[in-house]
Amino acid sequence: MDTTSTVQLRYFTRPEILQQIGHLRLPMFLNAFAEDLKAANILLPLPPDPDDLRIPDPAPDSPQGVYFASVAAILSSPALLPDRLRAILFTLEEAASPENDARLQDAFQRRLPCLAVSPCALDRALDLWFAAPDELSQFALLVAPKSDEGGPAAPKSDEGGSPNIHQSNNPTIPATLPSFHSSTLPPFPSAEPWPDPVNGKLLLDQLLQILIRFGALHLWPTMLATVVGGGEFAIIQAG
Repeated sequence: MDTTSTVQLRYFTRPEILQQIGHLRLPMFLNAFAEDLKAANILLPLPPDPDDLRIPDPAPDSPQGVYFASVAAILSSPALLPDRLRAILFTLEEAASPENDARLQDAFQRRLPCLAVSPCALDRALDLWFAAPDELSQFALLVAPKSDEGGPAAPKSDEGGSPNIHQSNNPTIPATLPSFHSSTLPPFPSAEPWPDPVNGKLLLDQLLQILIRFGALHLWPTMLATVVGGGEFAIIQAG
């Protein structure tokens, strides 16, 4: 029995948390489940203009404010959501729960050491889903099993052993999780190499300017790569 349809999401139903994910990354995440949502007759709201700057606290009647509130309202009814989407939503919330903060941080630092750490735990979990979805299986395995009486199974402890692992109240979720690399997504078209030589330093400098202009960088320093003399790569810090 799939118990996820009877349990409410805690984080994805709060517009203020969705705002921290942003109006670019949230549509990208949901787009991976576009075919599932279409089959379930669920119509998502149109995302805000991607060229718009990110607004930290958008007004409720602004395009970004309306979008986050609309998505939160749709996700507040998990029983209506496709199975694949519902499973990954609960797993992401499990990963973002306070009791799993150390485990999430460890996975993030091992797999994404050069990526700026978001202050939002759900945003960090989503980073793992985009870049290293296999890491999320450990959080699916933390979901508490159900006892024969219908309640959560009692935790076991070993005398003199290590403390018990947290028993989550979230529903059971399959260990095989959908990822961004879904077969439902169209493959990237093959690209022909540029026929002329390229100034690597000039190219990366221009890319850096685009990132600074449109990217939502976090407050602490971010590791960025640039090209120095002789065509060698070096790491610099941008505050």
